[in-house]
Parts: sequence; structure tokens; C-alpha cells
Amino acid sequence: MSVFELRRIQKSDGSWDEFLGDWRAQCEGVGEDFCDYASEPLSVLETVIDSSDPTTWVVGVWNGEHFFGACLVNSALLPKTTGKTLRVRQVVVSPLLDYGEVDDTVYADTLIALVFGVVKLSESDLAAQHVKFHLRSPHDMMFFRAIGNALDKPGVFEAVEMKGAWLYITKR
Repeated sequence: MSVFELRRIQKSDGSWDEFLGDWRAQCEGVGEDFCDYASEPLSVLETVIDSSDPTTWVVGVWNGEHFFGACLVNSALLPKTTGKTLRVRQVVVSPLLDYGEVDDTVYADTLIALVFGVVKLSESDLAAQHVKFHLRSPHDMMFFRAIGNALDKPGVFEAVEMKGAWLYITKR
């Protein structure tokens, strides 16, 4: 069984090239042209990959063999909140997941690793009182609603709620 973890992705340490190489190979394996695959979210990630802003990162879900997902995380002070909020946007899943080439549990493991990895990140390098996930599809909404219901137990978080296409988590 593979362990899924959240990894920061940067050009400076070679992890961006490792990420791109993995997804290029995944695209070849499913018969997809890498240049056409998820071009919009990947171009957004590439524009911030070397941001000098220490509060904006690109992270990927890694299992020791493949990157199964990636997204942009940004810690900021937002209106109508106290303290910082760690926002998760531009969530994109790998070609192997997108084309159903791996077991469905890998999709669930990827999203679980993303949620718990970001919460852990909000407790360390990108400290924040709140976490907001922007969901990429209605299927994600159902999954995150179930995760949110599981997290919304007494004593775990102060609040967990869905608002439109966003999952909001407020920590104690």
C-alpha cells in the first residue's frame, strides 16, 4: 500500500521538472497529448511556481511513484475572517486518475491526502486559522461534503461547512 503525501513543488529543487516528467509519461500512457492536458490549471501553477511570495506555494500529492494531484495554496488575510486563511485553488488530478487507469480508491486517497496535507500545512509552514478548498467538480463536492461531515465532529474543528463550490474549515 502506497503512502500519499503532500509535497511542495518548486523549480529550484527539480521537483517541478519531476512533476512535469511524471505527468508527461502518464499522458503518453493514456494516449493524451501532454501539451493539451489540463493546460489552463498547469499554466496557472507554472506562473506562481517560483513566486517570491513566501505565502504562495504549488503542492502535489505524491505516493512515491506518481504525482496524482496538484494545486495552488496561498495564505492570506481575507475579509470577514479573523486570522489567516489558507486557500486551495486550481486543483488538478493526474492523467492516470482522469482517464480511470488506476483503482477508484487512488482518487479518494489523493483527495484525502490533499485535505489532511493542507490542514497540516496550515499548522506549520503556512500557518492559518481557516482553510478553504475550491472544488473542481460536482463529484468533488460530494466527496468533500462527506469529508466535511466526518470532520465536523465535536472537538475536531470549530466549523466545517460547504458554501457554493468551497469547503470551509475553521480550526479551534
